[in-house]
Amino acid sequence: MTRTITIEPVLNGFVVQVGCQRVVFNNLESLCENIHRYYKDPSGVEKQFVRDCINKTLDGPAVAVPPPRGPVLQERIDAEVNRPYVTAHTSAPVCEPQCERPR
Repeated sequence: MTRTITIEPVLNGFVVQVGCQRVVFNNLESLCENIHRYYKDPSGVEKQFVRDCINKTLDGPAVAVPPPRGPVLQERIDAEVNRPYVTAHTSAPVCEPQCERPR
């Protein structure tokens, strides 16, 4: 079954929405070729795009690493919160109230 296709031109190519999936093409020739293929064999082209996609999250290796959970997340938060504050004017940490400032 052929799904609704929406083409959005963007600065460096096209974002194409086919049903609930979005695909990006960086040139008009590739876009036209793949739309032609899709109208000839919609289910075959959908299967190929899902099989060959680079941002898999449910099937195969994930490109985006899921966020850490539990103690690992808390350690990362603590590390960020306790990191010395750096001003925009210097790369030296700002002294905390109990520290003496250099003269």
